[in-house]
Amino acid sequence: MPGVAGFDLPTTDATCLLVAEIARDDAGWIESTRVRAAWTFRSGHVDPHRRKALPLLDARLALPLDGRNQAAAQAPLTFTVDIGRQPGSLGGPVRDVRLWASSDDGRRWTPLTVERSGGAWRATVHNPAGGFVPLRVLVSDSSGNRLDETIIRAYQIAG
Repeated sequence: MPGVAGFDLPTTDATCLLVAEIARDDAGWIESTRVRAAWTFRSGHVDPHRRKALPLLDARLALPLDGRNQAAAQAPLTFTVDIGRQPGSLGGPVRDVRLWASSDDGRRWTPLTVERSGGAWRATVHNPAGGFVPLRVLVSDSSGNRLDETIIRAYQIAG
């Protein structure tokens, strides 16, 4: 079934790490050229005959970009971060959301101010004069579950 994966996990209580990474070296692909997501979560004994959703956190960045996935140069870009989970998985309330931006393909990172607004988290990045903006997000919950995701060239600066 597309979008579904199965994993054999320790049968005793353990901290697990699941990493997914993709690199796109195709000359025609200029955005999201490298994406890495690392989930840390607790696992324990479950009935081996029943599937159980892993407590993997998800961060959806709602970037207000134009139709070409671009944003204005040297301007602030405010966006929301919606945190979700796999349906049927367990985990505590989201405890912390941190974001960073880069203007040099992730060699140096600048922390962004993140605020809670209603049910979503909001952050603002100050766009550089040109090029691309990589983004990194770190999310954790009160149960010790964690997501660390990096998107190199998340979007392009217009012009």
